Amino acid sequence: PHLGHAPIDWEKEAPLYGDRILEALETVLPDLRRHVTVRRHLTPVDFDDRQLALTFFVLLVILRIDLAMPLMQLIIILSAFTLVAIGFGIMLTALARSVIQAATLSNLFIMPATMLSGCFWPLSFMPGFLQRAARIFPQTWAMDAVLKLQQGASFATVGLHVLLLLGFACLFAAVYA
Repeated sequence: PHLGHAPIDWEKEAPLYGDRILEALETVLPDLRRHVTVRRHLTPVDFDDRQLALTFFVLLVILRIDLAMPLMQLIIILSAFTLVAIGFGIMLTALARSVIQAATLSNLFIMPATMLSGCFWPLSFMPGFLQRAARIFPQTWAMDAVLKLQQGASFATVGLHVLLLLGFACLFAAVYA
């Protein structure tokens, strides 16, 4: 992985990759290019939005899961948390000397933070000092915002949560700057 720093211009490179794929396929499917009338390139940039849209489609339409909160509010919280993840990745890129070191640092931070932030079990299951310590993790604020909205709170009551998530994102990204 290039940790987001590969200088790839997908507008230029995608057609070249497509040509190489067609060339390889033509070894078993002669004259394939002659029969291709439309080409569409799917690049890593395309996966972000499509993955989120597909996830919500499966949840809401196929599985018919009730989110117990307005979808747009969930998207706002998840978008803020996505910025945290991007900022964290940028910070790791700045601190790590190699891809392996970045992956190790990522696992050393993400797994304990996720366990202590209420993602695997409710915070109420943990002792009070761990509940207070959990506030240093962005996952805690995202989970708490979703929980409050699912319990009927107004979006205004979780505005601080969203601001804190954006603050975490800026803090993490600032390490790189």
